[in-house]
Order: sequence, then structure tokens, then C-alpha cells
Amino acid sequence: MASSVKIVKVGTVFGYRTGKDGRRRPIGIAGRGSVFGMYSCFGRHNQVSGVAVSAGRYCELSIQHLEEKAPWADSFREHLINGCIHSFGLTADWSAAMRLRTLVKQLAYTLLLLSDVQGSPVVQLPTHTALAELLGTTRESIVRGLIVLEGERCIAKLERKKCHVYGDRLLQWLDSALLVQPPNLEINEIKLLDAR
Repeated sequence: MASSVKIVKVGTVFGYRTGKDGRRRPIGIAGRGSVFGMYSCFGRHNQVSGVAVSAGRYCELSIQHLEEKAPWADSFREHLINGCIHSFGLTADWSAAMRLRTLVKQLAYTLLLLSDVQGSPVVQLPTHTALAELLGTTRESIVRGLIVLEGERCIAKLERKKCHVYGDRLLQWLDSALLVQPPNLEINEIKLLDAR
């Protein structure tokens, strides 16, 4: 169990979780306002750990200190509950990104998520190696994907580690790219079940 709660103030963090096979893998993206170690406040083990992928800052609060400050703890617990809800939303967003069929689409959605968690269309990019680990691919594939997205005018490289994400264009590109996918058989099966 964690001995402290960490709240991200500035920066980008990848959430990591140990899988059933014992391997630790990145499972999502978090940013400003995200809380790590919150389950310790409820006497539970953490579900996710965080690794910073950009420069940043966080606020660290000792669990013991929080338990000693009972009157203050109630309002902080409410903040933690909101943090749990926010974390679930981030996980759901990440799940949606991984449902896309090609790496370039997954990378595009990842850039949208990075823009959201950083609160700006100008995104501080993690290293290509970190993005490759996050998406389960190679660094070279990330570079090729960024070139494709830049060619489609969905992003503009500003510096080596920064790009401007044109959210509306990227969403339009994703929508047009999704139109050429084969129909989702699960949705058709669900409609058939509803009709019965």
C-alpha cells in the first residue's frame, strides 16, 4: 500500500499496471489533477502506478498526516472520490483509443488525449520510445505515424518534442478514416438481440 497520495500539478504521466503475466505495462495517460495512491486512503492497494514522461510537478500528502487531520479529511475524501471518477474516465478514454484498428488512428487518438490532459493544443510529446511502449509498437512506427498525421495537416511539429494538435481536423480525419472500416458485427448482433 502507498504511504502517500500524489496529485499531478503539471506534466504528463503514463499509468502503469502489472498484468496477469507479471509484466508491467503502460495502460493510459494522466495529467494535471490526476491522483495516484488514492486507494491507500481507503485501506486498499493501488491499482495503477505513475511514471512521468515530461517535466512536471506533483503535490505529495502523507496518508498518516491525512488520517490525523480528521476534519480536513472529509473534504479531501470527496476530492479523492472525484479523482476516482476522473481516473475511470481516463481509463475509458484509453480503452476507446485501443479499439481503433490501426496504429496511426491509435496515435491520433493518443495525441487528442495528450492535448486534453495537458490542457492545450500545443502538446509536449513524450519520447518516441515512450509512445512506442504505450502503443505496443516500435519507435520507427511512431515517427512514421507522426509524419502521416503531419501530412494530413492534423498536427504541426513545432519543436523536436512539441507539436500543435488541431483537434477538430484530427477528429474529422478519424471520422473519415473510420468510415472505411468494415461494419462492427458486435453492434449488429446487439441490435438483433434488442429486436427479439
